[in-house]
Amino acid sequence: MNLTAESKSIIENSDYHDQLLKVLDFTEKLVQKEGIELTDLQWTILINHLNEMIQREETHSFLPQMDESLFSEVSDKAKDISRKVSYFIGKLPESEVLVLSIHFQNGIN
Repeated sequence: MNLTAESKSIIENSDYHDQLLKVLDFTEKLVQKEGIELTDLQWTILINHLNEMIQREETHSFLPQMDESLFSEVSDKAKDISRKVSYFIGKLPESEVLVLSIHFQNGIN
């Protein structure tokens, strides 16, 4: 993963800097293990999303429940990776898993 200036800024300015670095390291290892390729832009967007997920976990202000059928075209592989990352962050609801899975699906296609 090549961190852009924007990615570095998100990390440096995060209220959850240390936790974000741990989640990012965990996520990068999963992505590499699964052979998923993300562009620098995709990493930047993912890092921002992970930061927001950590914030929602800390403040218990989660995304609303979503219709899982909206994510029917997302692969089980992407959902599984997303679930692992979400559980690593904390006790996030399924809506968080589903939205995060899109990032990994983009790297699979």
